[in-house]
Amino acid sequence: MKDIVVLFGLGAMGREICERLLAHGVRVRAWNRTPARAAPFQQAGFSFHATPVEAARTGDIWITLLGDAPATVHLWRTLTASPELVRPGVIWVQSATLDYSTTLRLAGEARARGILFCDAPVLGGREEARRGELLVLAGGENEVLERLRPLFETYAGTTLPCGPVGRGTLMKLAANLLLAHLLTGLAEWMNFGLEVGFTPESLWAVLRRSKLCAPMMAGKWDRFRREDFHPSFRLRWMRKDLHAILDAAHAFGAYTPMAQTVKSLFDAASGHGLDDEDYSAVYQVFRMLSRGGNSGEAEAPPEDISLHQD
Repeated sequence: MKDIVVLFGLGAMGREICERLLAHGVRVRAWNRTPARAAPFQQAGFSFHATPVEAARTGDIWITLLGDAPATVHLWRTLTASPELVRPGVIWVQSATLDYSTTLRLAGEARARGILFCDAPVLGGREEARRGELLVLAGGENEVLERLRPLFETYAGTTLPCGPVGRGTLMKLAANLLLAHLLTGLAEWMNFGLEVGFTPESLWAVLRRSKLCAPMMAGKWDRFRREDFHPSFRLRWMRKDLHAILDAAHAFGAYTPMAQTVKSLFDAASGHGLDDEDYSAVYQVFRMLSRGGNSGEAEAPPEDISLHQD
């Protein structure tokens, strides 16, 4: 593709998408608050800029992948302070997971300045990003999405049009709600199994053979087992998404009692200083509240299930 892409944000997902863009010969101009994140990309077709204003001067398509709504709004305010940058014909692909109301507000302000706007958060982790297998959840006009199709094909296996602007954001929030439920359910399952006397291996021997097993569970079970919570998706970001989910639920009148419970678990994890661990570290809340609870008077646990290989 001939367009010059400006990538705002070289976090975990931004770096992987940048790698895919460059591998497909896309010219990338980038800005990140921490310049060191750009070190791996000093190659043909890539240029890093000290300010977002400098990065945006020659770009046709902007991709924002910042951490949250305040950072994205601040970036937009910075760019609009230089009117020559905010020019008709630019396409803004907003790919961070923001709240619905902020997404609509930014889209409206962009449209008022002649900028085409698409909210296109992605579903998938770093491995899917490396393989170009992300799922793009796109909200926007059909003509805009068609224009962006060659771009999405460089880093996504599938692009799913979700409807008008804002619908991509809502679809991503729905997906992350289920992800949070699956993760906390898995954590509760593991904690319960340990407390009644099973080993992590015997629990997994059952789960992996059942229809209950989802693809993400193997990695998270192993994190629980090893108590390794090096971040791939930080707990603070899932907590932020749960707040956005509850805001949208309130706005649309959706009854989401489990979301409130899950959010309280992530709030508790944050209160224990786990914001910058992987979001699976919410498991530690279950363990902290369970340890010492067994009086020792319970019956001996059943013998562990055989772990012979299939």
